[in-house]
Amino acid sequence: MSVSGFLTRNATPIDTVSKVAQILALLLAGFWTYKTFYESERPGLELRVNAINSASWSALPGDPNTCEATLNAMVENTGKRAVDVTSVKIVGWLSDRVALKGKSPILVTRADLTKGEKFFDQSFFKESNPSSLLIGHFPPGASRTDSFVWYFNNQQNKVAFWELTYGTSKPTQFGSNTYFWDYVCRGLPEPEGKQAQ
Repeated sequence: MSVSGFLTRNATPIDTVSKVAQILALLLAGFWTYKTFYESERPGLELRVNAINSASWSALPGDPNTCEATLNAMVENTGKRAVDVTSVKIVGWLSDRVALKGKSPILVTRADLTKGEKFFDQSFFKESNPSSLLIGHFPPGASRTDSFVWYFNNQQNKVAFWELTYGTSKPTQFGSNTYFWDYVCRGLPEPEGKQAQ
């Protein structure tokens, strides 16, 4: 049966107008539903990963010339869909502290913090040894934390800068790279021989 037959067969003009209005209402409702989903719900279904880093410094017993840095990294799935973190790459630089020129504050950029010596550059995968707790399947709302430890010479005039890059099985909207920097051995006593200077 054709549409014209559907509208005209045993139909009064009011029935025809009513059927046309119903068809238009269904089309309009379908368009409105699609538009609402596309603008409000669809962005929420994108893969979203939040990553947070922090570092702490500890003195080593009996060795004032060395300190321990613990880099704590947390990954959290903040989206509505599961995400698989497949790799973590950590790169660390040890740079001189940026010196002030005059009395005005200066902006310390990522380029300033990566000028020095690269002290670490390693990728972790599920199959690698060692691996990382940050690699795996993350249902919505799930999070994991892992810690990485380094020993540094107590050089309080130096800055340690870490960059973490997370690989996922599908592209994510947020959080694939994170950065953290701190002064080496911050908050610990000066090394022996420098205290009297």
